Amino acid sequence: GANWTPTLCFLDPDGRERWALLQHYRARDGGTFLVRTDITERKRAEQELASARQLLRTAFDSMDDGIALYDKDERLVLWNVNYTRNFPTLRGILKLGITFPEIVRVLAAQQSYVGAAEDFVDKRLQKFRALETIELHVRDSEGVHWLVARHHRTRDGGTILVLTEITDRVTAMREIERARIAAEAASAAKTKFLASMSHELRTPLNAILGFAQMLEIGAGKITEAKNREYLAIVLKSGQHLLDLVAHILDLAMIESREIEMRVLALSPAKTAQECVDMVREEAKRRGVEIVNRIGAPGPDIR
Repeated sequence: GANWTPTLCFLDPDGRERWALLQHYRARDGGTFLVRTDITERKRAEQELASARQLLRTAFDSMDDGIALYDKDERLVLWNVNYTRNFPTLRGILKLGITFPEIVRVLAAQQSYVGAAEDFVDKRLQKFRALETIELHVRDSEGVHWLVARHHRTRDGGTILVLTEITDRVTAMREIERARIAAEAASAAKTKFLASMSHELRTPLNAILGFAQMLEIGAGKITEAKNREYLAIVLKSGQHLLDLVAHILDLAMIESREIEMRVLALSPAKTAQECVDMVREEAKRRGVEIVNRIGAPGPDIR
């Protein structure tokens, strides 16, 4: 008796599902016209369309990248779950119809963009409208992320925004860069070490040869005390030369991470005097006087 227009599903004689639209019309004399329209094909088309939409949505949400669709007026039409996963701050902002400029301004106000300058909003909108790629350094409650945003134009003038998480890649590139800088520094240090070591090796060697020649030339003429002094300097210079060679070998051990640290006692005053003794004769031949003003030896250091 009511003006009711139901859609009914029923089985035909062959057991197949069919759909019909029932329409009721009141006649002038109080009677009722019942019009039944077969809408099976339309209903099947609607079901297929709904199924296709669901399949598309499933595929859309399964993409690793975050994707959002904006219409020609820059209003948000559609987005997938990874759009907010890659940019968690968006979760409390996104809604149908919100414009891209509104989103960017809210994120900027929340300081979601790390290191953004005053003109960042204008720059971000310019990249969006020019379909240019931009890297975004963003901050949220889950930490700091690096994203790359790509933009594509649709046939009707809209824009597809694709967000790709590149935090791992940026971190790896930074680690590679740090390793490269460390390797270059190590190489430079080794080069400098070897260059200085070539000079350091000559110093005790010259002392050994110089005092040995003096002993040879002055054989029988030098007092016993001087002989012992010169021989002591030769022995100390030889030991110093041996230590320098050991340091060069230590360099190779450091590079192979096999170095063993040792704590030794050292007398600064004694070491200074040994250095003066080593170069004393060479300095005298060149007219240079070396004066040791350190004084009495103090306690050893470690």
